[in-house]
Amino acid sequence: MPYIKQHHREHMRQQTSFPLMAGPGQLNFFLCETYKEYLRQRGEWRYQDLNDILGAIEGSRAEFYEHVIKLYEQKKIEENGTVW
Repeated sequence: MPYIKQHHREHMRQQTSFPLMAGPGQLNFFLCETYKEYLRQRGEWRYQDLNDILGAIEGSRAEFYEHVIKLYEQKKIEENGTVW
C-alpha cells in the first residue's frame, strides 16, 4: 500500500475524473482504490471476485508491456544498439 499523506488520499478520492498523480505512490493508491470499489460493488466477496481483480491486473500488465514498454525498448535499441 502506498504511504501517501492522508490529505492527499482524501483529495484523490474526491476527484470526479482521473486525479493528478505526483508519483508512483499516488498511482498505486488510485489502483488500490479502484480494486476496493470493485469489491464494494460486489457486496459479499467470493473467490471469483478476487480472482477477477488479479486477472485484470495481469491482463493490463501484459497489455502495457506489449504496447508501451516493448515499443519503447525497440526505439531505444534502434537509437543505441542492442547489448547482445
